[in-house]
Amino acid sequence: MARLDENNSATTITRELWTVPLLQSLGYEPVYTATAEVVEGQTYAISHRAESGENKPPIHIIGCRLEIDKRPPSGTPRLSAHALVQEYLNKTEHLWAIAKSKNL
Repeated sequence: MARLDENNSATTITRELWTVPLLQSLGYEPVYTATAEVVEGQTYAISHRAESGENKPPIHIIGCRLEIDKRPPSGTPRLSAHALVQEYLNKTEHLWAIAKSKNL
């Protein structure tokens, strides 16, 4: 972390060194989602699925330098990670999801 630029959200480090290994230890094999899903005309860039397949539970991983309940300073995406996942759940048949950040 100390070697990263202070403006770097640390998403890659959070994903590769913390969140994915944690989820694997719980029996999941997170799969990166390269394309945002469009539901009712809104775009949802949920970063991962618990396993391969579009109907698998969504997992949204953000960098440890971002706050899960606030929009990033860049203003993109349009919602905080928590709000994005909650709105996505409300508009789809998914019953649960994981929105994850890790403060280091």
